[in-house]
Parts: sequence; structure tokens; C-alpha cells
Amino acid sequence: NRRYNYSNTNYCVLAAIIEKVTGYTLADFFSKNVLEPLQMTHTFIFDKYDTVIPNRVTGYNHNYHKAGIDFLDGVAGDKGIYSTVDDLLKWDQALYTDKLVSQATLKEAYTPHSRWMGAHSYGFGWHLMLYDNDTIVYHSGWWHGFNCDVIRDVKEKNTIIVLSNHIN
Repeated sequence: NRRYNYSNTNYCVLAAIIEKVTGYTLADFFSKNVLEPLQMTHTFIFDKYDTVIPNRVTGYNHNYHKAGIDFLDGVAGDKGIYSTVDDLLKWDQALYTDKLVSQATLKEAYTPHSRWMGAHSYGFGWHLMLYDNDTIVYHSGWWHGFNCDVIRDVKEKNTIIVLSNHIN
């Protein structure tokens, strides 16, 4: 209870556990249990062997160089989910219901599981920030020319979703 260290590897381990327990690939499990129920038709998990991706956006690194594919692309769990703001809003709105995850489970996820460092802590899969007597939950990500941020004020039901195809 002194601090937390974020680790992408833990998300890869979680993906491997999901695949072992369910017998599905992470992509198939995700599609069946998240994408289809929420009608998220513009979201998928990247497969480096699938060379036909309709409407795929190119990511750009520093100095506007196109981001390429490398040996870590296709690793399941910690990256590689392609989506749109509209689909992510469907996911966000579902988190206010029990359709994907129970509210009790979300409450646990939004509970600090490390000591507060200033106004910040970490729950289960969510960064936590104290703001104006409220807890804001958020997460960001980046990979090869892409950036994303999801910031949720659960109490007020306000969400900011930012997607970018430039690392800056």
C-alpha cells in the first residue's frame, strides 16, 4: 500500500488467462461479450496477419513519420484495440448499467488500491484523480503513432474521449 507501478505486461497476462479459461482468443471473447452486445461495429482487436482493414487510419510518430508494424504488434491485452469515439461512447454508457460489468465491480475498480500520491491513485484498471470533491477515473494509452484518453466523471456522467493518430 505504498505505491503502484503500471505494467502493460499484466494486461497481457490477463488476456492469456481469459483465453485459457474461456477457450476463445481474446479477439473472439471481446467480440462476443463486448462488441456484439453493445453494437460496437467499428471496433476490433488488431491482428498483424489481417492485412485488409477497411478505413484503417495511419498513425504518425514524432516528426510526422508514419508508424510501422513491429514484433510487439498483435500481442493481446495491452494494446491494439482500434475503435471510434462513437463506439467508445457506447462502451462508456454501458458502464452505467450492469450490461457489461456490475456496478459493485465498478465501484471496486474505482476504489484506490494504493496510497494517494498527491491527488492521484490507481484502482483496478483505472487511474483515479481527486477533483472538486469528486473522483475522476481515467486511462490513457499510446502505441505507434496513436494516442487515446478516456476521462470519466462518473458522478456527473460526463466523459471526454480523445483519439489521435499522432503521438503528440
